[in-house]
Amino acid sequence: KKRRNWHRHDYTEQDDGTKPVQAGTRTFVQKLRARSFPSADDIILRMNGTQLTQRYLEKHGFNSPIIVPQMDGLGLRLPPPTFSVMDVERYVGGDKIIDVIDVARQADSKMKLRNFVKYFMNPDRPKVLNVISLEFSDTKMSELVKVPDIGKKLSWVENYWPDDSVFTKPFVQKYCLMGVEDSYTDFHIDFGGTSVWYHVLWGEKIFYLIKPTDENLALYESWSSSVTQSEEFFGDKVDNCYKCVLKQGHTLFLPTGNLGYDLTIRNR
Repeated sequence: KKRRNWHRHDYTEQDDGTKPVQAGTRTFVQKLRARSFPSADDIILRMNGTQLTQRYLEKHGFNSPIIVPQMDGLGLRLPPPTFSVMDVERYVGGDKIIDVIDVARQADSKMKLRNFVKYFMNPDRPKVLNVISLEFSDTKMSELVKVPDIGKKLSWVENYWPDDSVFTKPFVQKYCLMGVEDSYTDFHIDFGGTSVWYHVLWGEKIFYLIKPTDENLALYESWSSSVTQSEEFFGDKVDNCYKCVLKQGHTLFLPTGNLGYDLTIRNR
């Protein structure tokens, strides 16, 4: 199909200048990169790994995002930064079917991991694809990754899932995210309102964060159910949207209910 625009999810729509920019499109990402936002340094705590303990959180609470610049003391084990998407394929298996997001269309599709790796390694990519939900706890790659100590202590699934449950304990501890430059995930609250942690093995990401106040959560509920959601930048609806740059080697911990979205600045 012939491309007629760079700012709509349906790229075949005629560009007559009347329709607004939609999230994830090339025009949207270009405009987003050009904007300025208040620094997340105003709302983020920076700590070393030995400070981030269950005792600390019980005393001070877990109400603000936390960045740990170095892995030391976290109890986190990962492959080296030389670990590539080809290594992911080797450990997980090329035939595994994964969910992939077409960023410009903000649409999900499925493909084999080996096909995504071929796409990722091709410098001439026809579109921006993003993988955000590859859970690998049941693969050989799981042996290479040890979850941060505080992550295990905060996990309800790991600590409280009944041994006699009729439901199988879900795998929700280890996700591998793979995004090329300009991969964009729109504003969301992580499933079940869970707290989450991210580590950038290589590349660089920007997280845009919004405090989960009652007012902001009400605005989010209204925005997320709107038919024009993709045409409205949620960050413009709240008092402050903060920019958090997460560099290679950094680990980010987000408290429960945190509102945010992310943009991959570089994938290598």
